[in-house]
Amino acid sequence: MLRCLLHRTFVPFQQASWEVHRQCTARGMPWALLLAAAFLPRPRACSADEQASVNYIQVPRDGSKVFLAMEPGIAAGAASPAQYAAQAVPLRDARRAPPRLGQEAAQLLRAATRLLPEDFYDSGRVVAEYYQEVRDAIKDATGAVEVIVFHHIVRNEALQASPGLDNRGAGVGGYARNAHADYTARTAVGAARQSLSRITDPEVRSRCQKCRFVLVNAWRNISDLPVQQHPLAVLDAQTLKEEDLVTVELRYATFSSESLQLRPAPRHRWLYAPGMEKDELLLFKQYDSDPTQPQHAFHCALDVAVPGSPARESIEAWPMGKQLLGRAASSLGLELHGGSLRLVLPRLTPRMYTRPLALALAKALPELEVESYDADLTDAERQPVSYLLPMPALGKFRAWAEKLGVPEGRLTLPPWLANMDKRKRKNLDEEQVQPLFFQEPSAKDLMEYQKQGILFGISRQGRVLLADDMGLGKTVQAIAIAFQWRQSWPMLVVCPSSLRGVWLEQLARWTPNVTAQAIYSGATPLDPSTDVVVVSYALLAKCPALQRFNGQRYKIVIADECHYIKNPDALRTQAVMRPAEKTERLILVSGTPVLNSAMELWPLLRLLDPAIGDKQDFASRYFKGTSKDFGKLKYVNPVREQELHHYLFATVGLRRKKEEVLSQLPPKRRQTIRLRESALTDATELRDLESKLFSNERWANNASMKDKSKALDLVMRVKKRACVEYVQDLINNGCGKFLLFAHHHTMLDDLETALQQRLGGDYVRIDGKTSQQARPDLVRRFQEDPHCHVALLSITALAEGQTLTAAEAIVFAEMAWVPGLILQCEGRAHRIGQTQSILIQYLLLDSSKTDSTCMKLLEEKHRHAGMVLDGKHEQLFDEELGLEAGREVVRQGPAKKARPHTAMGAHPKSRAEPAAKSWIATGKGSEGETAPKAAPKAAPKSAPKTARPKPAPSRSIKAELNDGEQYVILQPLHLGLNLRIGQKYGRADLESRCKGDDQKLARLGFFMKEGQKLKLAPLGAPASLKRKR
Repeated sequence: MLRCLLHRTFVPFQQASWEVHRQCTARGMPWALLLAAAFLPRPRACSADEQASVNYIQVPRDGSKVFLAMEPGIAAGAASPAQYAAQAVPLRDARRAPPRLGQEAAQLLRAATRLLPEDFYDSGRVVAEYYQEVRDAIKDATGAVEVIVFHHIVRNEALQASPGLDNRGAGVGGYARNAHADYTARTAVGAARQSLSRITDPEVRSRCQKCRFVLVNAWRNISDLPVQQHPLAVLDAQTLKEEDLVTVELRYATFSSESLQLRPAPRHRWLYAPGMEKDELLLFKQYDSDPTQPQHAFHCALDVAVPGSPARESIEAWPMGKQLLGRAASSLGLELHGGSLRLVLPRLTPRMYTRPLALALAKALPELEVESYDADLTDAERQPVSYLLPMPALGKFRAWAEKLGVPEGRLTLPPWLANMDKRKRKNLDEEQVQPLFFQEPSAKDLMEYQKQGILFGISRQGRVLLADDMGLGKTVQAIAIAFQWRQSWPMLVVCPSSLRGVWLEQLARWTPNVTAQAIYSGATPLDPSTDVVVVSYALLAKCPALQRFNGQRYKIVIADECHYIKNPDALRTQAVMRPAEKTERLILVSGTPVLNSAMELWPLLRLLDPAIGDKQDFASRYFKGTSKDFGKLKYVNPVREQELHHYLFATVGLRRKKEEVLSQLPPKRRQTIRLRESALTDATELRDLESKLFSNERWANNASMKDKSKALDLVMRVKKRACVEYVQDLINNGCGKFLLFAHHHTMLDDLETALQQRLGGDYVRIDGKTSQQARPDLVRRFQEDPHCHVALLSITALAEGQTLTAAEAIVFAEMAWVPGLILQCEGRAHRIGQTQSILIQYLLLDSSKTDSTCMKLLEEKHRHAGMVLDGKHEQLFDEELGLEAGREVVRQGPAKKARPHTAMGAHPKSRAEPAAKSWIATGKGSEGETAPKAAPKAAPKSAPKTARPKPAPSRSIKAELNDGEQYVILQPLHLGLNLRIGQKYGRADLESRCKGDDQKLARLGFFMKEGQKLKLAPLGAPASLKRKR
């Protein structure tokens, strides 16, 4: 083998030797290893004029501060990111003229180690054995009184991203290629103070406090082979001057530190040991407390390598212990978590930090509970990354952390969280509250959860955010809460212009003895005898006189759809702020207080809780960074969503979801319908615009609203004809009542023409041109007239306030850039009084990135709002119909019909409808483009929820599926398996598409037994090829 490698390879002799070494090692042949090593090049001395490139920092000309982002997503703020430039420097052989710690701030020692190369990846052995070797070597070389080694890191870029089993828990990092020193004078003194507490002998500790201290880096090659790649170079401290030093901030997600970087200078001389071997130890200073001695040894990895040589493997060990523990403790983030506190480390924190921190916390705080780890149970070396601390133990934790030098500011909660207990003590006991509204005759119609909401609002002294799901009756709850302070009326109600009539109707229904006045014009005088003034946001901003009642301030204010005041700079927000800031009772109402970002909560919370800080304090607490969208500041990368959720609903907010309080209300079922292009000229223009808008993520995020609106307009024109044909098919196939939403008037007009042709006058249309007086009659007709099948609605004109529960489906012909509008439109039918399962369809242009982006925005905002408002992550398509199922419903043309479809096995709360009455109950045209010619059998009705079968274990399903079986797909399975009707699939393919999901496997087995949706293919029929996933 040796002869083959050395004589038959077409590589230089030296590179062949490395190959011999690698293959001999892999085959476990020590004799061959020794023989191959004999051919390896010996470490050579560098010549006096040898040079290499070193990366120096480039200081900004404007003198601004410089920072290094240690984690992704760190905002720059007023500082500048560090920039580096390579510069050639002369090198000196550290063996030819050995350096000394007292002159060059570095020293090369002969210090053998008992550890094998693989042992250095075992963190336990390094701490137990290698630390003592380092202590002994440093004491022998320097005569130090006490040496404390506090942590280490292994440098191996091949294993840098594998902190688990691959390296047995060692902290592995890459090569530091920029000239730097790890400590400034400030951080070095802090490290020394923390290290003293590790010395258990009081006499030794006292003596050390009076001694000089030195922070030293002990650097060693851990491979049996000499270093031939990226050797370490150290700056000769005698060529260093004070003006060469640049202090740089090191920014992490939850804390910051600092280090020293180096300016270039022609006088700099660098030294290194060529081909450094395993039995050599290089010491170099990081800080010396004696100002007469060299204090810093800047160092970096050189970008030089012998061709074909193995990657460098090295270890660095730092004396002066407990700096590691102090850094780890400083990086802990303090968050509110229910009734406890959550201590969380930044993501991907190395185990060299998490391991000692876990041991120290377990010893100092036995009551601490581990919440999560950095790996699963298969990793024996896993370490905690988050803890739960009981609230009473906060003082004990602070005392422990302060001993480690953790800044006091990092151990405190912001004022609005720290004062939560005081705020709770001011609240009334709900059991002792006697709502006056309960004495009204109309109160008998209240549901139980509505009564609980009224009690909650009164116990909060009438300063509350009602954030119940759309359709749960927030209006009556707001009226009842305000009724508790009836003697303080007149009351101001601010709402969207389209809801003024709704408020008059609700006030008349629930409080018939109350007089209310809706203001439709600034010229309308206020009636001095009125109890309630109802005004729109726009009119309140236009007429400042309406912000007071005949010169007197309002003592009770209700802001309906309060997300209208999410922008503190908007005129309507400022108009509402003036009466709201001075009122005694403030009731904010919105089912979607978070439309896009949690920053929209800040104006609302500041009105309700005076402890809320300014905008910047709130933003820095709940967002990691910012970005600019055409000059407008946007907050990105949300954090602490669970904390914000707990604060919001433990103090001022109340939110109930439909499924929590209305067992008779069925779930929404969402589905996407892909439509083909129908206007080629406009399609070409759309593709050109989208190629510009979505050429990269940054451009898409910063696209102007003009371009976005133009894209939506083009999408509308391209898919308009296909949308009209789809709606015609729905009507022709005997659909039930449904809501049809669109945005552009052109689209609405074309859809209305189709409705007139198919239905005559059996439909209603409500858009921005429809008068406010006519809207209630149109809504009532759709609700009560059994012959009125369709409500054609504008997305922006009827997104709020109205109830259209007669609908059994909702179809969106167009999308919107604001996801909250879509969710509000869905809420028109999914409200109190709805007894059917609601199917929601989105008609998307198949080739359009604009529609796809709108859908992605809808999913992300749904997730984000769910985290903040509901405390958990909910997928938009997590119910009956998955996103994958809808993606394959592609409209081909008039000859190929695509109809709405539902999933097999309806939700137990759904009401079964006969197929003759409604297309909701049918199961045609789903995952395939066309249905088979033979009419499929009707799907069985859903079983009652009490008899719903429990899915069988997946292994029993596997046992029933024979490997040789092949199946033909007859009808949609609604399992998200990406199947085509009429195609044949093998058992293994179908099973693999289920991806181990027991529910899908169980339903697949049921379909195979039933034989209606798929049937066994004849033997010998070729199965479909399994696609790569």
